[in-house]
Amino acid sequence: MVACTRGVNDSAGFESWRQKVWGSQAVRSLGARFLPLLDGEWMEVAPEDLPLLLDEILLLRATWG
Repeated sequence: MVACTRGVNDSAGFESWRQKVWGSQAVRSLGARFLPLLDGEWMEVAPEDLPLLLDEILLLRATWG
């Protein structure tokens, strides 16, 4: 576990990870809609879209897991 300064959120990883992984063409090519938002933006997911985000995460895990 990495200690974070209060008020600092790195839950999506280092900035380079956010850009190189979540914003990559490979992730986008799978049809990911939410995770690519982490490349330079803040991701907010409405409660009714949480099942779609979970499906996206499960797809990535099944593809590269």
